[in-house]
Amino acid sequence: MKWCFLLCFFMYSFNTSIAQEASRDTTSTKSAYIASFRDRFNLRIGLNNLFNSFSVNDSQNNIEYLISPNQELRMRFSISLKILDISFGFKPSFIGFNNDDDELGSSDIFTLNLNLYFGQWVQTIGIFNTKGFFAEFSNSLVGFGNSDEVILLPDLRIEKYGGVTSYVFNENFSMRALTTQKEKQLKSAGSFIPRFSYFYTYIRGFGDLGDQKGHLWDFVLSPSYQYNWVFGKNFLVSVGGLIGGGVNISNTTVIEEGLTTKESTTNFDFTYGANAELGYHSNSFFAGAVGTLHVFEHKVDRFLRFQDVQGFFEVYAGYRFKAPKKWRDKLDDIENDLEKDIGL
Repeated sequence: MKWCFLLCFFMYSFNTSIAQEASRDTTSTKSAYIASFRDRFNLRIGLNNLFNSFSVNDSQNNIEYLISPNQELRMRFSISLKILDISFGFKPSFIGFNNDDDELGSSDIFTLNLNLYFGQWVQTIGIFNTKGFFAEFSNSLVGFGNSDEVILLPDLRIEKYGGVTSYVFNENFSMRALTTQKEKQLKSAGSFIPRFSYFYTYIRGFGDLGDQKGHLWDFVLSPSYQYNWVFGKNFLVSVGGLIGGGVNISNTTVIEEGLTTKESTTNFDFTYGANAELGYHSNSFFAGAVGTLHVFEHKVDRFLRFQDVQGFFEVYAGYRFKAPKKWRDKLDDIENDLEKDIGL
């Protein structure tokens, strides 16, 4: 069993909240639409698959291929209380999905997500670093169906750094019910959520496809809408979508057969995505499944189209229980100090 860390203290879903939330009791009602569980311990286990693939369509040379890491299922355990969130994860070797390194190569994947909440503002910061990919040539742009050839790219490294700044217009809509399960949506509600995304991607070393180095910047504004539908008191179905546009700036260097070619381009960046979640949330037990897909697409020229595909799927379950008062008081003190330091 190959162990790895996802991250720990104050990191994966670090939640900074406004001052009036600090006085909530174990199960407080934020409104007729939202209940909060910030003063309870949240124990959570999840099995997830997170990936970042790149699709290239060269219509001039009639070449289509998908560059992907060897996807793997990871198991993550976490415990959280107020702003404290400790988690760790590993890749279970007993799952057959994780045992195809001989065919598709081995991928080393590191991810970090930091979620900050300031009232109705949501700030997400992410790091996604992967080494080891394979290129799948196929008649299907998304990489499914019969492939003509698969090339292993063990030295290819892709690093992505960036974030998303969002604003939730409807205060009766709970984003935390979807992301951290520290709240519960009591009544159905939806919200318009404009998002500003900004990512820097560094690509180095394509092996058999040539030695390449690329720097890509994406700046995209994407209006979105998310709706939480509550039925049967404890069941939740959430669906959402986004579409938008912006700018992609690319600087690439290609070294092939001793020749070095450098190119800089600025193109329109088109983005779209969708997500869905099905969950059961009582005051103590919760479980569910969530899937998201987000695509950034731009044309390098009239023949070459490039897609950056980000996907995530998880099934999870957890249990909430009352935290000792001294723990809550200590974390309240830390939270209040942080709020003073950052001016909230």
